[in-house]
This record gives sequence, structure tokens and C-alpha cells, in this order.
Amino acid sequence: MIYSLMNIGCLQIDFKFADLTDIESVYIPKSAWPIFAKQVHEESPIFEMVILATCNRFEIYFVSQDHEQARDWIIQSISQLKELSTTHIREKMRFMHFQTALTHLFRVSAGMESMVFGEDEILSQIKSAYTDFQALGLTKALFNKVFQTAIAAGKRARHETEISRGAYSVSSIAVDAIRELRLDYFGASILIIGAGTIAMRALKKLHALGHPSITMCNRTDSKLKSLQERYQIQALPFASLETDVSRFDIVLIATASTAYLLKPAFFKTDTDSEQLILDLCVPRNVDPDVAKLTHIQLLTVDSLQKIADKNVNKRQKEHTKVTLILDDEMTKIDQWIAHRMIHNVS
Repeated sequence: MIYSLMNIGCLQIDFKFADLTDIESVYIPKSAWPIFAKQVHEESPIFEMVILATCNRFEIYFVSQDHEQARDWIIQSISQLKELSTTHIREKMRFMHFQTALTHLFRVSAGMESMVFGEDEILSQIKSAYTDFQALGLTKALFNKVFQTAIAAGKRARHETEISRGAYSVSSIAVDAIRELRLDYFGASILIIGAGTIAMRALKKLHALGHPSITMCNRTDSKLKSLQERYQIQALPFASLETDVSRFDIVLIATASTAYLLKPAFFKTDTDSEQLILDLCVPRNVDPDVAKLTHIQLLTVDSLQKIADKNVNKRQKEHTKVTLILDDEMTKIDQWIAHRMIHNVS
């Protein structure tokens, strides 16, 4: 069977059309992907699939001969997995197909749909998503070509235009928020919880700024030891998080946990010291009730939008140049499909 671009669909939700609570409600964590993939293989009308899940977007790309049947199957599966009504999912998630879905993927890859126009982090996230679903056996000829070309287009956009010049990642925006909200941040103690991409980028930026008091906390002690040596930071055992988190002035958390790691009971109520907490995760790692404590300011990804909007005008001027690159790369896919049809390659 030869599939064309007309067989591609996408069901998605992102920060532009929904708040964090809505994204969180339909978000399927990476830990559940193998089970979800097994269901796709065994009982769905879907031939190929890639899920892109970041801190501010959740997108399911698929290949199917029947878009409506595939969309309904995905919605029903999310409904069962997340214990949500199908009506809620239909209201919150947008459906795109054919050229609209492909164009959206290419724009996401180029950073044109990011919270910060032109940011780099999304490209590595797309690579990772593609690799994960390739390993799960859910990418074949069409999605291998589509995602490899989208990644190539994202690279070209960054190398051949100014779209990424001075671009921020979510981690960088978080550090800027710290500097903006805490003018005395250089004298504040900072705890970073997690050691994944977002947490590491925050650590590297703070280290580059010369911040003298950084502590890391992670489930894996071996990784902490290597980070201590490289960045001259302190380490907090994960088992001590509950008792010690309240002693830090600033806490930045970014882990893959699907449960709340920080709860109101972990924080002192008989103190005048203000704490700034930044939760950069979806699903959130901090119980929203923490924000009700009078001495705590809690920021989530939603809260970073205003800071993200600053200093992006120059990069947005590259819009036309980037669009031409994306069009060129999408033409290559059209030519590839036409060649396969002529030669009857399945």
C-alpha cells in the first residue's frame, strides 16, 4: 500500500489555544507510550504514528486511510486512559489533516509555532519523538520521510536565516524570569530539581552567569556526582526533598514525574521569607495549592509567556525566508511520493 500526504492527520493542543490545565488533561506521559503503541498496532485504523509531547504542546501525528475513524479512535483511547469525556477532548484538541497537518509539523520544527519564535529546543524534541516511535515500530516509509525532512527543514531554517539568533529556550526564559522577579537573585540560594534537558539548560545558564549558590536534586545519585564535579554545585539527596525544599530561596523543577513532587505540606507557614518556585513541567510537578501559601510565588509555563514575548521582533522578520525553506523541503516530499507511485514502491 502506497500512502500519500492525504493520509496524514494530526490531533493537537498547545499553549496558543489552551491553558496548561487543558494541555495537562489530555497529555499522555512517555511512560504510557509503549502501551498506547501496542493498542495502535493491535486494534486501531492507524498505520503510522508519532507523539510530540513538550512542556506546552501535545500532538499526535498519524497515517490512516480514514481520518475520521482514526481521530475517533485516538479520542476514545485518550478518554479511557485519562478518564475524560470524549466531548472534553473534542473541544480542547484541534484536528488537522493533509497539507495543513504537514505544514504545521514543519512550522513547529522551524520554531515558528514555539512560545519563543525560533527557539532551538523543539527541534531536538521532534528528533527524540521520531526516534521513540520508530523504535516502537510506528514509523514506516511515509513518516520516516516526513519526519526526517521536517528535521532537515528545521536545521536549514536555523542555519540559513536569523530565526534563532538570540533565541531562548523555556529554560532560558525561566532564568530570565528569576532575574526579573528577584533582583537579588545572585545572593539567593537556588535549587534545581531534575537533570533532564530543561533542568540542565537552566543549570548551564546559571553557571555561565556565575551564580555562586546552586544545588541540584535528582533521583539518580550517580548523575549528581558528575554534575557536582563539573559545575562545582551542591547536591541534595532526593529523599531529603520533602524536608529541605523550604530552605531554598528559588526552586526550579523540571522532571518527567507524572505526580506532584512538591506539596503544600513541604513548605513552612511560619516564615516571612519569600520563595519563588518555577514549575516547567507537563504534567505539573508542583501541586497548584502551593500557590495559596502567602510567602510563595509559583510560576508555571503559562506564566512565562510575557517574558517570552520580549525581543522577538527581529526573528519574526525572518518569517518569509523560513517559509520559503519549508516550502522547498515539502516539495521534496511531493517528489518522493510521486516517484514511489510511478514505480509502484509500497
